[in-house]
Amino acid sequence: MADSETVIGRLDDGRLMVKFSSAAPSSYSQTDEVQITITKLGRVEEVVSLDASQGYDARKANVAITGNKIVFPLYYQYYACPVVCATGWEVTTGRDVSDVTVYGVVIGR
Repeated sequence: MADSETVIGRLDDGRLMVKFSSAAPSSYSQTDEVQITITKLGRVEEVVSLDASQGYDARKANVAITGNKIVFPLYYQYYACPVVCATGWEVTTGRDVSDVTVYGVVIGR
């Protein structure tokens, strides 16, 4: 569940635009990735924007949507990778990224 959700608009077709923010997991998993449920929506239809703090990268092109849940991998920025990134810059499994805030805007009903 997102830590913060705010409805910031209603589109002409009745869909809602919701701004959210959430802490990343305390133990990242390349299998489970980052999972955020948007409780103000029954169904997310589109991710308008997605980003992360602290030199990490959340890419909206990599988002999977199931109902009102979005799932996506978290990446190091090219300059922030702590070691040679054998995983293609994706955060390594087991890394604590709970100090990273993921935020964005979604549209849905």
